[in-house]
Amino acid sequence: MSKKISAGVDKVVELLYRIGQEQHEIAKLQEPMNKKIEGLRKRITILQTEAIDAVALHEKEVSRLGKNLAIFMESHRDELTEGGKTKTVKLSTGKIWWRATPRAVSFDNSNSVVEVLETLGLPHLIRVIKEPDKKALLEEPEVSEGVEVVFITWQEELKAEPVEGKAITLKVTKCEEPKKFKAKKLGKTAS
Repeated sequence: MSKKISAGVDKVVELLYRIGQEQHEIAKLQEPMNKKIEGLRKRITILQTEAIDAVALHEKEVSRLGKNLAIFMESHRDELTEGGKTKTVKLSTGKIWWRATPRAVSFDNSNSVVEVLETLGLPHLIRVIKEPDKKALLEEPEVSEGVEVVFITWQEELKAEPVEGKAITLKVTKCEEPKKFKAKKLGKTAS
């Protein structure tokens, strides 16, 4: 091994040793803190469970009362709103009102809706979403390299593990520089 490489290896050995020492110091400092945190977590879990149980009883009652209120409001809407003159009714303990939400479309299976709309001859009710196919661009790197706005990136992981310590991972993001490339227009011939 040359002196230059040997000096570099000595530096790596020293760095690994220092990383191991620093990790050991971190562990010594974190141990008492972690014990306290674990005790606090157990106490928090107990408090959360107690609170959730107490809140659940009240939420159930609010739901029951709300259903009764909705039934009353619907069955007495005309007299509460004075024949539809108002949408809001102020009472001594609060107010009640009616508001319609915006209409929305929903369906269980978008593919079946698309099929039905196509069958009925209603293509204007079908939206087509266009987006780049990342998988295809990776599978055809020669094309991807020619498109100036497409970047092929990846990460390289560098790992190091001290003898008495944990492995560390350093990530380095790599990116291929896009090459200038004029794509041929399909379906057109030069005149």
